[in-house]
Amino acid sequence: MRPLSVFILLAAVLAGSVPVCADTPPRWATGTFSGRHSRLDARIWLSIRPDGYARREVTDWRGSRQTAEGRFEDGELRLGGRSYYVDRTAEGLRVTNTRDSQDWALLRRESGGDWGHVGGRVPVWAVGVFSGRHDSLDVRMELDIRPSGRVRREVTDRRGTRRVDEGMLDDGELRIGGEAYLVDRAPGGIRVANIRRPADFAVLRRRDGGWAGAPGRGEAPWWMVGTFRGRHRGNGMDVEVTIWRDGRVRRVVTDGRGSEEVRDGEVRDGQIRVDGRAYYVSRVRGGIRVTGAGDSDDTVVLMMR
Repeated sequence: MRPLSVFILLAAVLAGSVPVCADTPPRWATGTFSGRHSRLDARIWLSIRPDGYARREVTDWRGSRQTAEGRFEDGELRLGGRSYYVDRTAEGLRVTNTRDSQDWALLRRESGGDWGHVGGRVPVWAVGVFSGRHDSLDVRMELDIRPSGRVRREVTDRRGTRRVDEGMLDDGELRIGGEAYLVDRAPGGIRVANIRRPADFAVLRRRDGGWAGAPGRGEAPWWMVGTFRGRHRGNGMDVEVTIWRDGRVRRVVTDGRGSEEVRDGEVRDGQIRVDGRAYYVSRVRGGIRVTGAGDSDDTVVLMMR
């Protein structure tokens, strides 16, 4: 049996009590989720509470069930002695072993999640005015997103009929017009996708406002400023990234022989761009998580130094 498949077949209950961690999971990661593993014939049930407590049940093809308890903390899910990255999908979560990118599962939401909070936890890249076409509906859409989380949507059809709705954006989830949408960063703007109907989506380009501002280099938010270090989960190389407030970026990659590769880049259009490639940056406790645009396997978690 391959040891890296423990996400499915080796579920152990963590001993002792688990202390409460201040780094609670994002709201889109709380609730109950279920699905099948990418490689093995087993079904997974996962529950994540707002306080970070997590419980997993795994049922194999024979009906044998095993459980594990753990926590979501420091931006990762820790279960059965292993750590997993948790990414949002249109219908739930993608859970990936931090040591084996082929050990993953797509889980659909069954229940839970909190839509009621109106605190407006809006990332800076999502603040501003965005516009574009919704191809499948043949309409033009404009979103005005405020730092408080308040959202105004204006939709114009091909006859010129205009409809205006208001809603709230909180922790990446937009609730407006009786529907719920995921809001993700896209080059030059945002991507808005209906949670129940993933094919119902629109890519909107920024018009004004927000961190990215007009196309070109922009200031980095405070949580991205500094020097961060970590090890790439795929190639095992040590990575150091320094980000200045004015948007300048320097990356140093060191291989196992101690050879260094230094590249300069910049914060541009809401992304880090280095050596001709674009990367998304998200905040984790004590550092940042950097993911290649279009390549979720190219991910590294870097801690502030």
